Amino acid sequence: MAQGKQLEELFEALKNENIVKTKQDYCNLMNIDYKSFSRLLRDELNYQINPTNFEVLKKLDINIEWFITGQGSMFNSDQTEMIIGTRPTKHNNHFEYTKNDNVIYLNVYSGTVSAGHGEIAIDSEIIGQFPVIKEMIDSCLAEKSFIIKVKGDSMTPTLYNNDYVIGNTELNHTSGEGIYIIRMYDNFLVKRIQFNFDNTLTIISDNARYERQIIPIQNENIQIVAKVVGWVHKHLY
Repeated sequence: MAQGKQLEELFEALKNENIVKTKQDYCNLMNIDYKSFSRLLRDELNYQINPTNFEVLKKLDINIEWFITGQGSMFNSDQTEMIIGTRPTKHNNHFEYTKNDNVIYLNVYSGTVSAGHGEIAIDSEIIGQFPVIKEMIDSCLAEKSFIIKVKGDSMTPTLYNNDYVIGNTELNHTSGEGIYIIRMYDNFLVKRIQFNFDNTLTIISDNARYERQIIPIQNENIQIVAKVVGWVHKHLY
């Protein structure tokens, strides 16, 4: 969902408050490549609301629902109802607003999963929350979902280095071909998995430079941790 109109309105509001003076100041504040700014305003590119940019919006007191959908007030301080009645409430593995809101907050973990050779393992520390529109994820999946960063290039052009994936631990078995977070020996990887009729798995990297691997499903060195049910690109096209 594009945010060109919201970005333009926010620039004018911050300029009126003397928080920024120029478009370059605004781009620096919002982690925007200045060369891409005009394309963002024309909705030719999407502003990536990754955890870093989410923290920027939080510090500016921006209403995330307004920024994503264009609905409601620009600033949280403009919303008495939100301040009084819809503070985030923790539910198991996720944070969500009341049923009248359109945003779910998922936990972000500090580690990474490798889309390469698996040198980096998952760290279980939760470092914050990340907003996701409810329509992007089934409500029944939210409580078992989390967000973690991808490292490496083996899943390009589907996933790029430093993208964020939404993993669901309830879908950690044979729930159809798709992209999964897996543990292979002591490494955590994000790969496309194909379940074969002969009780084997084909581990596929979307990047053609990497070879496929076929392994038995019953292998103590392989564990399917979570299915990837969505992702957020940090990569600018």
